[in-house]
Amino acid sequence: MRISNRKGFSLLELSSMLLILAIAVPPILASFNYVMRSTAMEEITTVSTFLAQDRIERVLSRPYFNMAGEDTAGGWVNFPSPFSDYQYFVQTKYMNPAVGGVSMNLNNATYELASGMSNYLRIIAKVRHINFQNRQVQLTTLATYNGSTQ
Repeated sequence: MRISNRKGFSLLELSSMLLILAIAVPPILASFNYVMRSTAMEEITTVSTFLAQDRIERVLSRPYFNMAGEDTAGGWVNFPSPFSDYQYFVQTKYMNPAVGGVSMNLNNATYELASGMSNYLRIIAKVRHINFQNRQVQLTTLATYNGSTQ
């Protein structure tokens, strides 16, 4: 009867373990990389949405006939620190449907603006990250003016 006092692993056991690790680890690392990249893109989208909402609120905080003063005239403007990696674009357009309704496309839906009673201001705010310029957030809203003083 032979009693073995083996301590450690044999070369065959060690090779088998390395083979299993070589097969299992790359997919795990690839999914980790995908999750990290996806999380970073979602953070950029969230921050861009909040910054676009802030730009719209800045326009809406002005008196109605001065709201166009926030228009960036078609150019992208950098945010100040701590959001200096983001740029914004604001476009405003006054509309007065004096006779008949005016049709407008807002966020992939078409709306008919009532005639006569109100003036409208369409406000578009776009925000993008400077490193991902093809992924931008756009928010659109309408401000109305019914003739009363503000």
